[in-house]
Amino acid sequence: MPQSPPYLPWFVTSKPISQPSCRLFCFPFAGGDALVFREWQHYLGDNIEVLALQTPGRRERLAETPITDIEQMVNLLIEHISPLLDVPCYFYGHSNGALI
Repeated sequence: MPQSPPYLPWFVTSKPISQPSCRLFCFPFAGGDALVFREWQHYLGDNIEVLALQTPGRRERLAETPITDIEQMVNLLIEHISPLLDVPCYFYGHSNGALI
């Protein structure tokens, strides 16, 4: 059985890159989801992997209970983002995403 990419379900990408030179993590505004960043990969080239946060309670994670405590959210993100920090990383957060 094929394995899921290591960033799912917390991060979504329109184009997985097997050996990216760097990663851009995108955090949406409150009420937003990963879809708002779907076009960014198109503008950044083939060696930068764009990974957008998809929180519980949004889109394909709709059946999951949303996280309302920012400390819990950050702790879970640290757990899920740590394995993806093997290349230089950049972070972009819009509004509430910047707070996270």
